[in-house]
Amino acid sequence: MEFSKLPTDNLYKFMCIGGLTLIVTSVLSISFQSKNLTKLFAEIETQAITLSAEIENIRLASEELSSEVDTVNKGSTETPTNTIENLADRRNKIVNNLDRFSEKELQLQGMTRTHQILSSHFKLDLAYLRHLILIGSLLTGVGFTLWYNRHQKYLDMIIKRQAGQK
Repeated sequence: MEFSKLPTDNLYKFMCIGGLTLIVTSVLSISFQSKNLTKLFAEIETQAITLSAEIENIRLASEELSSEVDTVNKGSTETPTNTIENLADRRNKIVNNLDRFSEKELQLQGMTRTHQILSSHFKLDLAYLRHLILIGSLLTGVGFTLWYNRHQKYLDMIIKRQAGQK
């Protein structure tokens, strides 16, 4: 059946096709939105795991630096200048990383909030789409039933009579 020759010769067939269209578009919309939310959630989860690992590395480096500082402080009174400079450089790197990770943590919180908002919108959309599926099912059922009972049943009887006369 060509798309341009859909059976829209009466209202009942049109109701049936309209109902089927509502069902199909609603199901496709649910699938599309669900896929996008799943992809976004996976991205947020990946970033959270990466951020947690990087923060743990910074914590370990910070503990190591603290122990080295304690060793230098307890050791000799004459600390080599290059050791102090090395410790200061490492401390500065850790502070810079902490600043960078604070920004990432804020980004992650923003993405998490976005995900929460999108999830709540999806739940609302899902409720609307379920109603559209219900309406589409009713239109399809009513349209098909009325079409058959008011038109097709009589056309079938006429065709049987004509076939019996030949």
